[in-house]
Amino acid sequence: MLEFYFNSIDRPNAISLVNLTLPKNASADSQALYYFGRIYLERYEGIPVDQSPDLIEFGKRNKLPWVVAEAKLNQAIELLDSDEVWQAELLLHDVINISRQIGYHSLTGRAYRWLGNAEVQRSQIQTGLKHYQTAYDLLEGSEFEIQIAMTLNNIASLYVELSDWQQAKTYLDKAINGYLNSKNTYNNTLFLAIMYANSSIINYGMGKHEESERDFDKAAKLSMETGSVKIKHNSIANLSRILSELDRIEESYELAQACLELPNPQHLKGLKSVCYEAFAETYLKDGKYKQAIKSATAALNSLSETTSEETQQQMTAYLVLVRSYQKLKDFEKAFDNLDRLRDLERSFDSHAHDEEMINIKLNLEAKLAQNELTLLEAKNALQASELKSQRYRENFYFLVIAAASFWLFGYIHQMNKVNEELAQQNTTDPLTKVYNRRYLTSWLDKMARRSPDRKFALAVIDIDHFKAFNDQFGHDIGDKMLLNVAHALDEATRADDLLVRWGGEEFVLLFEIKLAADCAKTLERLRLAVENSNLVVDSDSLSATISIGAVNELSAQSMKNQWDQWFLAADQALYNAKQSGRNQYQIHSTS
Repeated sequence: MLEFYFNSIDRPNAISLVNLTLPKNASADSQALYYFGRIYLERYEGIPVDQSPDLIEFGKRNKLPWVVAEAKLNQAIELLDSDEVWQAELLLHDVINISRQIGYHSLTGRAYRWLGNAEVQRSQIQTGLKHYQTAYDLLEGSEFEIQIAMTLNNIASLYVELSDWQQAKTYLDKAINGYLNSKNTYNNTLFLAIMYANSSIINYGMGKHEESERDFDKAAKLSMETGSVKIKHNSIANLSRILSELDRIEESYELAQACLELPNPQHLKGLKSVCYEAFAETYLKDGKYKQAIKSATAALNSLSETTSEETQQQMTAYLVLVRSYQKLKDFEKAFDNLDRLRDLERSFDSHAHDEEMINIKLNLEAKLAQNELTLLEAKNALQASELKSQRYRENFYFLVIAAASFWLFGYIHQMNKVNEELAQQNTTDPLTKVYNRRYLTSWLDKMARRSPDRKFALAVIDIDHFKAFNDQFGHDIGDKMLLNVAHALDEATRADDLLVRWGGEEFVLLFEIKLAADCAKTLERLRLAVENSNLVVDSDSLSATISIGAVNELSAQSMKNQWDQWFLAADQALYNAKQSGRNQYQIHSTS
């Protein structure tokens, strides 16, 4: 019975069900193994389970704490699959406590991995990675690669979510090698599907599109062979997205509809959200913006029925809304949904890149760099029973992380586009194509966080006599002159300098300095660049000059914390330059 139990997880689609029955005189341990094996066959292969007892009560009645813990682990998995995350986490903590008491460390490690999955499902990336690290520490001594492989694949999935493609590939390669090169012959279709899904995403993120499509096709086919309803929905929905990106629109519609028509026997809430999103993205690609809005709204409504946050999936839907309303020129609704999208992005990013997160990553990377594994556990309390071999095989893999991997392909694919779109619509001035003042706040935050002591100069730039120019030549020509000046300024700055259109004919430039004298040299270069850049209109050559006020030698942290003070100082210097005759610069002293 122990072999059947192991095979139900390691190679479920290789099991023959002929004459597979529970012996009449089977021990309590064997009965538990049989019932757990049937549960896993249903999960992985969709094979209906026999009627089984309440295994928690069964374990208590027969004084088998491992059965109680294993049963609670299964119950937690079911809760996670139904988005009942908090209840699942409570059960997982029970599993950890029981398994620690009986010295069953591999079960503790598996519970921690599922606890990590629960945190990831709630978009708590940092906490999830902590739990994966604990799971890895507990399991790293195992000689059976599938346990290590599944933990590594979880970690790779997290790096995928962080768009750290190289690290994701490193962990996934180790997971795949551990699985394929094991002395055991594993045949777990679901786990293979998950690894191919991650490989597809990583290849796409690294620009290897052919390899990505190949791996995704393998993942989709394998996932359809499993008994997981959630995986089937996600695989069809995301294959629809890929077809849409390949301009195979009709086929994309067909798959999105097939997704909607899939059965939902467990009545899982929010399950159809991925189908609506597939429709929304295909409608958007097809230029049917009203239908895209309707489908994206349906996706959000479906997601609202779940108890977990599903932050990334919500971002995908809001992205479609932003782009659709923009195409319909309903900018008020576009920016309203953009604000919601940015709120979600900030919520997701806030815990993904802090110092503690980096330390956890480094710790994991150090672990993987070790050439020899050290066993963490001695013989456990179950050594005397037939379960002593249970620590040598892998427990069931987390279905939801696979679902996340599948739809994340579409999310990453789309977020690359939305970042470009938002750069044009939200942080870029539509006329001059330089950044607008919306972008400045995030730039200051980022710079103050990364390089608080880095020295900059702040310059406020104004086109001389621009109102008179507009009155003489008209606003159309005035707009062309604005664009001409912006282009001249942009050409005269470095890639790391930040040029912002502040409003009207006024620009702001932030540029790094090494020496105090660098400021004056840069300002003179800007002045000459504009003075020598003529605008040709109907064979007439028109020119403009600029006046500049600047503040020198400001730290990034000081600019962020005292922006109003330093901007007013630069603006006063600009006023002085204009009063002194224009077409010149003045520098405010900070000493």
